[in-house]
Parts: sequence; structure tokens; C-alpha cells
Amino acid sequence: MRFVFRVDASRRIGAGHLFRCLNLAIELKRLGNEVYFISRKYKDSFNELIKKYNFKLFEFDNFSNSVEEDAIKTNKNLIKIKKPINWLVLDNYNINYHWEKHVSSNVKKIFVIDDFVGKPHYCDLILNQNIPNFKSNTKISKNKKIHYLYGPRFALLHNNYKRLSQLKLQNSKPIKRILIYFGANDKEGFTLKAVNVICKLNRKDLFIDVVVHKNYRNLKNTSNIKVHRDLSTLSNLIYISDLAIGSCGSTSWERVCLGLKSINIIQAENQKIIADYLKQIDAAEIIPKKNYELNLYKKLKLLTSRSQKKNNLKFNHNLDGKGTDRVIEYLYRLTNKKVKKSDFDIVEQLNKTRKRNKLAISICTDKESWINKYIPKLIYEISNYSEKINWSHTYSKLPKSDICFILGYNSIISNQKLRRNKLNLVVHESNLPSGRGWSPLSWQVLNGTNTITSSIIKANNKVDSGEIYIKKDIILNGNELVEDLRIKQFNTTSLLCSLFLKNYPHILKKGKKQLGIASYYPRRTNRDSKININNSIKENFNLLRIVDNEKYPAWFKLKGQKYILKIFKS
Repeated sequence: MRFVFRVDASRRIGAGHLFRCLNLAIELKRLGNEVYFISRKYKDSFNELIKKYNFKLFEFDNFSNSVEEDAIKTNKNLIKIKKPINWLVLDNYNINYHWEKHVSSNVKKIFVIDDFVGKPHYCDLILNQNIPNFKSNTKISKNKKIHYLYGPRFALLHNNYKRLSQLKLQNSKPIKRILIYFGANDKEGFTLKAVNVICKLNRKDLFIDVVVHKNYRNLKNTSNIKVHRDLSTLSNLIYISDLAIGSCGSTSWERVCLGLKSINIIQAENQKIIADYLKQIDAAEIIPKKNYELNLYKKLKLLTSRSQKKNNLKFNHNLDGKGTDRVIEYLYRLTNKKVKKSDFDIVEQLNKTRKRNKLAISICTDKESWINKYIPKLIYEISNYSEKINWSHTYSKLPKSDICFILGYNSIISNQKLRRNKLNLVVHESNLPSGRGWSPLSWQVLNGTNTITSSIIKANNKVDSGEIYIKKDIILNGNELVEDLRIKQFNTTSLLCSLFLKNYPHILKKGKKQLGIASYYPRRTNRDSKININNSIKENFNLLRIVDNEKYPAWFKLKGQKYILKIFKS
């Protein structure tokens, strides 16, 4: 089939409309459909996101902001496609009944995504994902039959949410990590206000993830603030966060889906109904815009000072991240009314296209490991190979699995415990058997190595001595700091895990014993971060590259006083 999306996005409008359209478009394309976009060309548009996913994009100017001119130019672009269009998908507050009727002759059906109630439309299907308590139905409006989909169970979320919503982390904890996101159109500066309020708490144990537009320049990375620009999805950050601060927009359903409590403000009229529902299910604390900083400070002080464990939200079972699948199912059914759901279940077809196998997979990491924030991404990347992936910080708490990936886990596991799983795998960053032991990548960077071999090996009770299945090199350019090194390390780890699963079980026959003389790296401690003040910065640079500014910063002593050095890229 052929789908055309008519949606606009810019710094003024925001990016929410485009993101939910992209979530739907990506899945439609994955099913083999042709997908096109028609968007207005703004100076500050986000149309590059459409191009990033290799969708065909038609752009046009509309300097008069006329709805009639918009319809005329949209029609011209529809005609350019020169093929029958099964569905025109609209997500634009400025488009109305007359616009829809004007373009209807060039498309077979029209699907409108609307966040308001009672607005007249000339279409075949309407989605309002922000009204939780309405039942989906069919109505006759001006001699046209319109199907209505209501509620967050139809929310157009990124595919990540479906997977991550099934995953339950075993260990709860107090609030230590806070996510701030006010969308791409934060005109009133709530992002910076929220960061400043958290800093006023004077809590060095709180880490802040801030998501902003690529041109946002009011914040820089520090030891406890990480600025993320133009993320394709918030799912990984939402999953690892303990609390969120933001507005009551469509991101609310993403937070609820993954059980993340939030402190929200209402930024637009259509967000009031979402705010009421979030309060009803205890998913959010809603604070007024007036005296925002003071109200936020009071809420944060109360929530972060509690000794209780993280409050995992008990959310409605319909918020399972499968809204996009449900919408696609309706689009297909309405295209051919003779097809019954029992004969044609598009959700099942989606499952088949992802080639799911029934491997039981688990992941074990240390509670304080740096790799934890990347594990949701790994889960998504290997999710094709398992119906459910379990993750825990305690090996003995994991259910029995076919394959267990042991990553960033410093405890030695006995052979008896390892036998609970069919296969246990470790990723180690050295050319084994040379460089067994702790922090191999750090030791090699310290020695000036720029090509580091990473291996996925079978785990046993002897340190890093198992059979080697796959090797891949990590290539460094010599200017990476610890966070850059970790990203490269994780990307290689993820690649090794994916390649192993792709070639399983045949790869088991290709395992090779380690040959040669083994050497071992010792465990790094705070003493290893000591700077030699008699050496130049250049001579100390490799040590500065591998220190963690928060957990084990560089330090030196002079005249009986200890000093700490922290390093950042400008």
C-alpha cells in the first residue's frame, strides 16, 4: 500500500507531531509499504529527521499561512507521486474539514491524528490518543462514516517501548537519576529552570539527563549533568531514570508505558485532560507554572529525601507500547472491509517480520556499572531473538536461560551457579589470553594502545579463560575521554552479542581455546588515578582520558593537601 503523511515540525510548532508520525511510518515501511512525507519548509524545521530515515519528502512554502493555499500545494505534491494513494495521514492542528474535503479526490482514504474533541473532519479514521476514558466507535458525520480510536492504548510510540515495557529490573533504588525533557519548543525556558532547581538541592549523588534540541546552547556537560541532543527516542533514558520532569504532552504516555513517575506542568490547553488522567493513576505530580522554581524545589526536596525505594508506577495494562501496531491493524482492516481480524492480524504479521525465536535470554550487570545506562539499547538491538529478556544486578535472581550475557560484572561466579543457564557469555576487551582481569580497556589506553581487541567468550569460574567465539577491534583516535571510550566499548559489545545470536547455535562449533601465555591486569582503585605532578599534561593525558570525574577522579597531593582534577571536552 501507499501512505502519505502531511505533518509539520519546527522550533515554534514542536516535534511531537512529527515523532509520532515517524513511529507509524517506520513500522509501515518495515511491512513493505511505500511511505511519503509532505511538509512545509520552515527555516527552523525538523525535516532533516524525515530524510534521516530515507523517506521521500516533498517540501513547500506557504508564506501566507492560508489553509486554502496549503491544500492547493498539498494536492500538487500528491499528484507528483503519480500512483494511487491508499491513505493520507494528517497530523496538523491548522488543517480543517474544508482542507480535507479539498484533497480527498486525490486519495482513497484520510486518517486524522487530532488532540482536540469535537472538531469537524472529513475523513475515514480519527485518532485521539490523549482521551483515556472514551470508547472507540463509529459515527456518521455529514453523510460520511468516520471511525474513532481513543486513548493511550493507541498511542503511536517508538517500537522500543513495546520491548522495554515487558522488562522488569529486579533491584529498586532511591531517586538518583532525573530526566528533564520539555520538548523541542521550550520557549519559556523550563529546561534551564529545572536544572537550576536540582542544583540548588546541593545533592552530588543526583545525576541529571537533559534532552534538548541540537541548537540549544544554555547547558554544558558536567560531572553530574549529561546533555543529549536530537535523540530519536527517549525510551532508553526513560527506562533507566528514577524520576522525570517535563510537560503533559504526548511524552507522558512514553513515561507511563515504562512506569516512570514525573513532575509535570501544563503547557497547552489540550494537555489538561492528560494531566487529569496522570493524577488519577498517580503517574505524575502536577505543579502550576506560577512560582515554578519554588514549587519544583519543594516537590524535589520531598521526593529525593525519602529513604523509600523507587516508586514503580502500576500503570494500566493497555499501556503496553503496542499502540502503533493497533493503529496499523485498523488502517489495514479499513482498506479492505472484507478482511476479518481472525484472517488478517497485522500485529501477528509484525511479529513474523521480526523473526522472533524463542530463546530465553538474560543479562547480568553490576548495580553500579557504567554499562547500565546502555543496557536498554542492547535489549532493543537483540530483541529479535527472544520474546522476553530478563536483566538483573544479581546473577542468582535471574531465571534459567538459554543464554546469559554477563557484562560489567566483577564477581566471580562458581561453576555450580553457571550451570543454571545453558550458556554464559562474557565480553572482554583484550587479545586473550593476554590481558585477562580487570579494566583491560583502561590499562591499554593508559599504555597508549589505539587498537583494542574485544572478544566474546564462554564464561567459567577461571577469570576470562573460556573459549573465544568472535573477536572485533575497537579503533581509537587518541582524543577520547572516558565517556567516549565507553560508547565505543558498548557499541562493540552490542555488535558481538548480536553477531553471536545471529549465528547461534552453529557458532558453538567455532569456539576456539585460548592459546599462549596468559597475563593479568590488576583491579584499578582510586590510587591508580593519582597524577604525577612532575610530568607534563601531555604525559598525563592518557591517565586523564580514563578517569571517571565522579567515581574516581584524577588527583594529586601538594604540600600535604589533596587536590582533585576533572576533565571535560570544550
